[in-house]
Amino acid sequence: MWYVLWTGTGKESDTKQLLAERMSETVYNEIVIPKKNMLQKFHGEWRQVTKKLYPGYLFIITETPEDMVNELERISFYKRILKTGDSIAPITKQEEEYLTALISKNQTVGISSGIIINDKVVVKSGPLVGMEGIIKKIDRHKRLAYIDMDFFNRKVTTSVALEIVSKV
Repeated sequence: MWYVLWTGTGKESDTKQLLAERMSETVYNEIVIPKKNMLQKFHGEWRQVTKKLYPGYLFIITETPEDMVNELERISFYKRILKTGDSIAPITKQEEEYLTALISKNQTVGISSGIIINDKVVVKSGPLVGMEGIIKKIDRHKRLAYIDMDFFNRKVTTSVALEIVSKV
């Protein structure tokens, strides 16, 4: 099960390292900071850069949430674990499947490419293949697709790289 931990923007890597050092390895399977590869223009050239998919958040994969909470209470470095009501809850199975479909083995959303046919986006390669329905908006100039994801009964919009190679 995946649990969401809010760390504050810019503290994700430090928090991940601290948790890995101070938490027992039997408490968690993996600590994930989802990232995304993006295309950005610097001095007239397109370059690939890596950014965080959800700045300020990391995910802890565990089968023993009670033990994880006990370990986290001993560590004061993190901000808080996301809850539904008064109790901690993992992201839903659907949210987990959606996230794992987007991120690769190295926990990064790659760059997708596609074409536009009659004002409809068709993704030909990359993690967005078959997920055209989640694309809410595209910015061809910045080579971005804005996608909506449900997390804790909220719509969260994030951008991922989508290069449109032609328009038919």
